[in-house]
Amino acid sequence: MPAQLAILVCSVGIVVLFYLNRDKSVRNSRALWVPVIWLGLTGSRPVSMWFGMTPPNTPSANLQGSPLDAAVFGTLVATGVTVLLVRREKTSRYLAAIVPIIVYSIYCLISIAWSPIPHPALKRWVKDVGDVAMTLIICTETQPLQAVRQLYSRVGLILFPFSIVLIRYTTLGRAWDQGGNMSIVGVTDNKNMLGLIVFLISVGVLWNFRRLLMNRSEPNRRRRLVAQGTLLACGLYLLSIAHSSTSMACFLLGSGLMLTTHLPAMRRRPSRLYLLSFLILAAGALAIVFGGSEGVANALGGIPLFPGEPSSGVR
Repeated sequence: MPAQLAILVCSVGIVVLFYLNRDKSVRNSRALWVPVIWLGLTGSRPVSMWFGMTPPNTPSANLQGSPLDAAVFGTLVATGVTVLLVRREKTSRYLAAIVPIIVYSIYCLISIAWSPIPHPALKRWVKDVGDVAMTLIICTETQPLQAVRQLYSRVGLILFPFSIVLIRYTTLGRAWDQGGNMSIVGVTDNKNMLGLIVFLISVGVLWNFRRLLMNRSEPNRRRRLVAQGTLLACGLYLLSIAHSSTSMACFLLGSGLMLTTHLPAMRRRPSRLYLLSFLILAAGALAIVFGGSEGVANALGGIPLFPGEPSSGVR
């Protein structure tokens, strides 16, 4: 199938999945699209790369970034702050709850004064403020929990199908890694970023899918199950071909813990879940301390960073 036709079919399929996944019982605002676009861009490629405006790979260019990307993210930050100002009553309550984050952010802003690269540092600080603003937009929605569910679904419905199309029908979805091997990158610019965004969204989609599966009273349950099931299948497929050991391990641990919380034994005694989480963290720390991370990476399909070099756990 020609790449243009594959992209067209994919676009139609995404529209159909959005239609199947719609839920008229949710009353959140259109402002939720601002964090959706934000996460979609940070979890894929910069806008400039999609338009073929990749800057030269030099230290100076990497620090300065692209004016187009700065304009896009600046517009999103300004839009997000405007939304929060309109919702100032709700926003003020959440700001009171994140005072430590605000204090840390103020310290970071002051530290720009003695930074050797103040201009790039200021741009990165503004982008960090944008992360907080996007989170507050979700928290101040009419139904915050449903807003999180919609965030996972919308980002996944856009990134997952297009990643598969770019991988299978174009050269944009594949790239050469540092070892000279072909790697799968999808809509991102490296395989680890692909694994990260797929792991993150897939855990949220599994959360949505399980809720629909267990709650038979959900409105429009069947068609939403089809949409979420398709999205989950796409995520699992991308995880299987991305060969990102860390992302696969995080997905297995995250989904395992999430499903474990619904076991009767865990519901009766929540302290068991805390103990299980502690044991997982302790096992990971011991693996790093005693050099077991290489064995874990090999078990998950990790590959060497360079020919002849042992596998790295951060893959």
